[in-house]
Amino acid sequence: MTRIKCDLRTHTFFTAGADSTIKDNIDVSAENGIELLALTDSISALCLESDEEFDEDVTISEADSESDDRFASDRTEEDAQTEEAALTERTVKTEEAAQTEEDSDPQPDEDFFLRSESGVKLLYGCEADIVSPEGYLLGVGLPITGSSLLITSGIRTDFGSPSEIDEVRVKDVVPNNEVSPIPGGMDFIIAGVNPKWAEMKISKGKATRMYTDVISDRRVLMLGNLCRTDLEYDMDEVLKTCKVLNKPVEIDERSFDYGDEAALRIRKLLIRCAELGVMICADSGAMHAAEVGMIPRLSRELDETGFPESLIMNLDSASFLTNYYKAGFPVINF
Repeated sequence: MTRIKCDLRTHTFFTAGADSTIKDNIDVSAENGIELLALTDSISALCLESDEEFDEDVTISEADSESDDRFASDRTEEDAQTEEAALTERTVKTEEAAQTEEDSDPQPDEDFFLRSESGVKLLYGCEADIVSPEGYLLGVGLPITGSSLLITSGIRTDFGSPSEIDEVRVKDVVPNNEVSPIPGGMDFIIAGVNPKWAEMKISKGKATRMYTDVISDRRVLMLGNLCRTDLEYDMDEVLKTCKVLNKPVEIDERSFDYGDEAALRIRKLLIRCAELGVMICADSGAMHAAEVGMIPRLSRELDETGFPESLIMNLDSASFLTNYYKAGFPVINF
């Protein structure tokens, strides 16, 4: 059975339904031989009473959901230019807001997080729900992407995602000096559609664009919860975008709790990731300390599908951190 030594998705009592402390999770990690642990409490509709910038009535309306399908046969060049201009305007506003927040609340010169305890390296992230077709992250905002973020086959892809991927040096895609700080000084964001939002009536093309925009945000490390809903999207398009950004798809043990259909989606996703050479992070999603590092059903699925260990980003701390830095995230001093 595949032995994975990092758990990048765990929770403490700050997440609704969870009950462990940071120390509880660290102690269990040390006992179970976990080399690297990430604490990723949820910023979701389950625990956030409101988000002043998020207007549910506007962004999840059926009219908006049915529009802007970039795979539609009647989509004109003028439509694409209008869309690009609107997206650019929203991105600029979001980046300006982030810069204003950074200027008003400067980051400390030294890392104020505990980075190692009982032989376990520590990272700090959060889970943020995608709650609109534009990829709005609840409690965070719209995705921040760069105009030259994706470089594929010599084709400019300022908006839209690659259909073919050549070998790309990651430093040419997301330079370290372009990474925007994550609010609160966290290391990364896991973004995913909460089943609460599966009712979004959006087209396959819109859902695909939503996911590719979100994973292109330089603060987002991985997409989660892809197998928990039946939201239809172009899997290859999303996975190829992850690959060019050197970012993994996240699959957690708790996703199996969503029934047989979720389990089938997990198997399909694993098989396609292996075929395309896309990395995954295999995590517990632990809500209780005893669950940290425990992925029995996911490990069995990895073995039965023959998933390559070389594509498991969190196989061990060295593998995870190497790829984390290649994805453009700042170096951490443990």
